[in-house]
Amino acid sequence: MEIKRTLDSTGWRRLFECVKTEGIEPVINFVADIRSIPDRITLIQRATLYGKNDLVTLVEKNPDMIKYVREHKEEFDSMDFADESVFQTLDELSDDITLLKTYLENARKLEDLKVNLIRFENNLYFLNNRHFVVRNREGKIIEITKCYTDGIIKFRGESLCNEYNEYDDCCISVISTRIDDEKASFVLFAHNSEKEGPTRYINIKDFGFDSKKLPIEEELQSYEIPKTYILK
Repeated sequence: MEIKRTLDSTGWRRLFECVKTEGIEPVINFVADIRSIPDRITLIQRATLYGKNDLVTLVEKNPDMIKYVREHKEEFDSMDFADESVFQTLDELSDDITLLKTYLENARKLEDLKVNLIRFENNLYFLNNRHFVVRNREGKIIEITKCYTDGIIKFRGESLCNEYNEYDDCCISVISTRIDDEKASFVLFAHNSEKEGPTRYINIKDFGFDSKKLPIEEELQSYEIPKTYILK
């Protein structure tokens, strides 16, 4: 049975649609105000000692943004507005709003692929990964993690693994890969499990990645080891 998961990609898609609807200035100001809110102890001290409620001030300064966020609260459920990556991305759009079309399209494509987690990484070069492959007694793959990228990926082979076995009567092996390309702009991971369902997560430098090189849904759903994992 597939587990329903909150998608980071949905939050980012809605954030970019908010910029498109409301403009960049109110959105980036809203996020900046959130990031300026002090820690809990300071927040309590300012409220009790000086009668200054920073949370009330946040709401009063950003009525349109608060309304927008509340109207789409389910889509924003996974969005941490105080995160550095959110402010950095909005800052990029503030410098060049023409990026918005690409950012929005790419967020939508990640949402279509049901990407759960989006992580920002400036250096994808030499990103090493070890992925487990689980086969049942008949040799059928019942769990696999694999990755896709627009850069050069090197497959280091598959080897048996004796580290753990949470499956009875199953064979577990490890496939090792390395991203060997300074120009790589994304690394997308797909974890398929007959037990837990699919999970998707991606490392990107920013939302300006080349989405034309993303895999299609059928590739992600497949339990086969990708053909790109070829020793050369």
